[in-house]
Amino acid sequence: MKKRAIVSAAMTILLAIGLAGPALGAQAAILTKIKRVMITSNEQFGGCMASLVVSPDSMLQTCGAGWVSFSCTGDAMDPVRAYRMVDQAQLALARGSNVRVVFTDDQKHNGYCVVRQIQIMR
Repeated sequence: MKKRAIVSAAMTILLAIGLAGPALGAQAAILTKIKRVMITSNEQFGGCMASLVVSPDSMLQTCGAGWVSFSCTGDAMDPVRAYRMVDQAQLALARGSNVRVVFTDDQKHNGYCVVRQIQIMR
C-alpha cells in the first residue's frame, strides 16, 4: 500500500514538472502548394523562405502573410536540416505537388513563422 502511494506521489511530481516546462508557441499545419522559394545572401528572413498558396496567417494569425521561414541561419534548427527542407520545397515547386507544411510561431524570422516539417504529397 505504501509503495503505491509513493509511486503515485512520484508520478504526480513528474507530471507537474513536465507540465510546468517552458511554454511552447502555437503550431499549425496546412495543405498547400509552393509558389516561390527564396534564399537570401544575408541572415534576413532566416536565410531562406517559401511562399505558399495558402497563407500561414490563415491558420496562425501571429505568422506573417504568405511566407514561411526554414531558418537556414541555424537560429531555430540545424542549418543542414533547414536546407533539406528547402530542397523539398524546391522539388514540390518544380513538380507542382501539394505539400503539407507544419509550422510554429514559437520562433520567427522578421515576423514569419518557422517550418518544423514539410511533406510532399502525391
